[in-house]
Amino acid sequence: MNAFDIAQLRLANHQLTAPRFTHPAEVAAWFGAIQAQDYAQAKWALGIRVPGATEETIEQAFADKSVVRTSLLRGTLHVVAAADIRWLLTLVGPRRIAACATLYKKEALDDATFDLCKDLLINSLQGGNQLTREELSSVFGQAGIEATGFRLSHIIQRAAFSQLLCYGTRRGASPTFTLLDEWIAPSRPLSREEALAELAKRYFTSHGPATLPDFAWWSGLTLKEAKQGLELNKSVLVCETLDGETYWLSPATTAPQPPNPDTQILAGFDEYVLGYRNRSICLPEAYTRQVITVNGIFNPTIVQNGRVLGTWARMHKKDSVVVTKKLFGPVSQATDQEIQTAAERYSHFVRKPLVVAENGFAAQGF
Repeated sequence: MNAFDIAQLRLANHQLTAPRFTHPAEVAAWFGAIQAQDYAQAKWALGIRVPGATEETIEQAFADKSVVRTSLLRGTLHVVAAADIRWLLTLVGPRRIAACATLYKKEALDDATFDLCKDLLINSLQGGNQLTREELSSVFGQAGIEATGFRLSHIIQRAAFSQLLCYGTRRGASPTFTLLDEWIAPSRPLSREEALAELAKRYFTSHGPATLPDFAWWSGLTLKEAKQGLELNKSVLVCETLDGETYWLSPATTAPQPPNPDTQILAGFDEYVLGYRNRSICLPEAYTRQVITVNGIFNPTIVQNGRVLGTWARMHKKDSVVVTKKLFGPVSQATDQEIQTAAERYSHFVRKPLVVAENGFAAQGF
């Protein structure tokens, strides 16, 4: 197996060249968790993996509560299938709370304050209420608790890690928060060993071929915990070696030859680029800073045959979407046409015609 083979297998497992699902919740469950700090980008990360999907498809999945957004792996926002949220939070939540102890102390947030915040959240959100960040800040402020900026973020995130609240529906452009137990029906709990095994299985199935350090980084688990999760799955996984590294994947994986389509425009923070400690398979080191900023923002990417060719950006106007590409270097006319086709798929997703921009794409309706 070489780097090209790994890239083709990853494309297939990421549901980019061999999509097999028809509903966003199926995609979320396949991955276990999908990075989602940017809501619009998260919708496209789901939508590109559901053939024919539009933004309305994804919005409906959030509205019908089959998928949910919350703070999860590595303390960042993710989209998960509703049936998975509790066992995932049970597995990673306590560690994330412990990891934030210094940050809590810096913001003068002690256990007594968190207990009071918990009571205020329950009282203000129970009965199906959904409040914005600003409204929650007001609730805390009226009780004499300063809750703005990072301090408010820590209070909300701690409540999410504690399985108290999650994101609800959006009110215009503003996200809301609601009580998890009122939003999502109870699901069967997993033991810690079962949860470790399940998360490892989903990661290596959806992200494979991948290494143990990749899984440990992505999950936020300790290397010991990640290794335990892998050990529990070795009977259902296979491994390949490249440059002294061992890569694990499901034996059921088959990559289309050649990939179809072989050029995609991916969301910012897309799991295909983000979901590994070592990203050299897809991202040339020389261009890392063009894709990943110094403050950890993952820009949307243009990918061909599993390799990042450049980045892209979109601007929504009233009756159109302007998509602009920034390539790392010259490409063939055929590749340029494939990028155009990929951009047209995005324009279909947002239900707006694509228009010409500098270094952009030709206009086309749908």
